[in-house]
Amino acid sequence: MSKSTPSNYYIYDLSLFLGILVLFILYHSTAISIYNNWTAENSLYSHGLLLLPISFYLFLHEWKLKRYTSSIEFRPFPTLILVILGVFWYISESIYIQIASQILFILILSFYIYSLFGFKQTLRLSFPILILLSSVPLWFLFSEPLQTPTAILVDKLLKLTGYTSYQEGYFIHIPEGIFEVGDTCSGLRYQIAAITTAALYIFYYNYSLRASLLCILFASLIAFLSNSVRIYIVVLSGHYTNMTHSLLEDHIWLGWAVFGIFFMIYLLFLGRIDMDNRTGDSVAKNRIRDNDSNPKSTSQAKIISISVLLLLASSTGPLLIPLYANPDSDMDIKSIDLNSTIQGWNRTTTTQSWRPNWQQSDYNLFTSYSNKSGNVDLFIGTFVKQSQGKELISDLNVPYDTNNWELVETRAIDILSDSGKTYTVAETIVSNQYLQKRVIWNWYYIDDKLTHEELTAKLLGIVNSLSGQKSETVFIISSPISTDLDTTRRILTGFFKDSFTYYKTQLARLDEAL
Repeated sequence: MSKSTPSNYYIYDLSLFLGILVLFILYHSTAISIYNNWTAENSLYSHGLLLLPISFYLFLHEWKLKRYTSSIEFRPFPTLILVILGVFWYISESIYIQIASQILFILILSFYIYSLFGFKQTLRLSFPILILLSSVPLWFLFSEPLQTPTAILVDKLLKLTGYTSYQEGYFIHIPEGIFEVGDTCSGLRYQIAAITTAALYIFYYNYSLRASLLCILFASLIAFLSNSVRIYIVVLSGHYTNMTHSLLEDHIWLGWAVFGIFFMIYLLFLGRIDMDNRTGDSVAKNRIRDNDSNPKSTSQAKIISISVLLLLASSTGPLLIPLYANPDSDMDIKSIDLNSTIQGWNRTTTTQSWRPNWQQSDYNLFTSYSNKSGNVDLFIGTFVKQSQGKELISDLNVPYDTNNWELVETRAIDILSDSGKTYTVAETIVSNQYLQKRVIWNWYYIDDKLTHEELTAKLLGIVNSLSGQKSETVFIISSPISTDLDTTRRILTGFFKDSFTYYKTQLARLDEAL
């Protein structure tokens, strides 16, 4: 087909844009979850609503420049990567790690383009899609590391300007009160905005790699400094008004105002630095459409075949869902119950002073047992079929009622069973407003394996999901600290040992019935 005949270009358009549309439809649940993150109240990622049209514009502009110089060929390596990404997406969906699903979806879109046109042609074409990673809630991991350095810098600024202050961790003490640089004050939102804006600036002006790294580094530093200045102003407002100023409660707008001033100065500075740091003045000037490129000799039938094959590879994740979907069970799992006595422990009336907050398990039992050594409250939450928001492991699941109890300490506790095997459970100590304390032990039981670690439980859940339908259970036992901590631990240890075999038998019955 000659260069003057544009039919192939329309097939390329169709392969690219129709393919992306199909992937959005197939991965719609993940796309919707990303949108929900953007529109959530007080979201750190609401900039995604603005970033999406910008990304779409940049993508169209880049494709306009690349359209006449690109060619679709079968590339085995990126095709294999697409399949692997799809499998990992399915796994993350199976164990309900939403962040991983969102990241993988964006990577799948990028690698789909890469597999169509090759790395060289799509290095810039993929950027408008990859920049959406800045609007995925992955960056909360950097919130805590920012807190203490911010508090240190604010403390230094206060001392430098003649004010009395004392910094301890992420707390700043002044004579009038104490300020906490919490996770919402860490400056993460400004870091995301600064780095994203800098990345767009770099992309537009086509910076070199060295200049790009420096640009992003200084953008991050500007965000850090502006947030520290914001907190410095808030602390001074508390100092001069004896902790009564309105800024103590509402200083988000102040943060954006300070950040805007700092970052505008930074962008003006970038506009005046040596232009040799750029590989070109702008995309529009340096990357002109090549109308004299070689004709594309690939037949239309081959182009369509390759496009369909790559789309199937990109759809691996959604295609696996019906293959491994667990059928609904007709069993009434509520019929499973614990005996009135277990190895000398008698079932008693449950007190309502403590109850775990575990969301929407299929089988939910909350009861109490006692013997001559003491009382133990027991919660069992079994999940037969999980879905988003109905999960064994979730940030919403807490082994105590946060409205009535406060966390004192967490640690891992080893229990030596009568058979000589050591089991490890998670211990949580909580207290309430009446200065009462409780010890809480919890662990997960999946596929005849016990673990107290959430990550291990997630991995066991992957194997459990792929091997067939089996229940996944959380066990939580608790006892009040009536005399001392060691005595309470001995009571819980005794109940664990006496009831563990019974637990296994009951859950084995459930799994056989599924």
